[in-house]
Amino acid sequence: MKIFTVTIMKKHLLNLLVPGILLIFFASAVSAVDLKDETLKITSGKMLFTLVKTTPQGDSKMSGLANKFKGSINFKDKTVSVTMDINQDDFLLSGKFKFANNRMHVTYLESEKYTNAVFSGQVVSFDPESGKFSVRGNMTLHGVTKSNFLIDCMIEKTKKANEYLLTSSFKINLTDFKIPVPDIGLAKVNEVVGLKTKFILSVEK
Repeated sequence: MKIFTVTIMKKHLLNLLVPGILLIFFASAVSAVDLKDETLKITSGKMLFTLVKTTPQGDSKMSGLANKFKGSINFKDKTVSVTMDINQDDFLLSGKFKFANNRMHVTYLESEKYTNAVFSGQVVSFDPESGKFSVRGNMTLHGVTKSNFLIDCMIEKTKKANEYLLTSSFKINLTDFKIPVPDIGLAKVNEVVGLKTKFILSVEK
């Protein structure tokens, strides 16, 4: 009787486990991103930048948005090129810090002289199953180029044909690019700036 009961329990357990295993397998197969021979072109993009300001009362954040990009990723040749426009219309502080936008461009970014930021590099790793990949190359900002700059990214298919969503999160140090750290009275601004990007890319034909 015990053997019969154990056999029934094993069969019941298998009936529960097998569908779950198959579901995981098919879900991972569907989510795989096969881009080994594709060139993707940026059709739109946004970048959120965040600075941390420290005062005697505590920390607060200043944030803004960049929204003009162009570039491409060639997964066959493993090359990457991205250009971001830096001007007062497309690179803006947001919220209560909008008033400081002109000062940011004139005093710190000198955007009339240095009109864009450019990343040019190579795809150094790519996992089609997860969509995770990394790029390494030259980051040029404020007229200064920092080499061996690494950015970790994630790419996934959207619901539209031949369209993909790319996201990344990384940091830059203002002093690496000879950008003065903002001086705001008694407040101290951290020289490290957090960046989060979101690009829509389409297959180049």
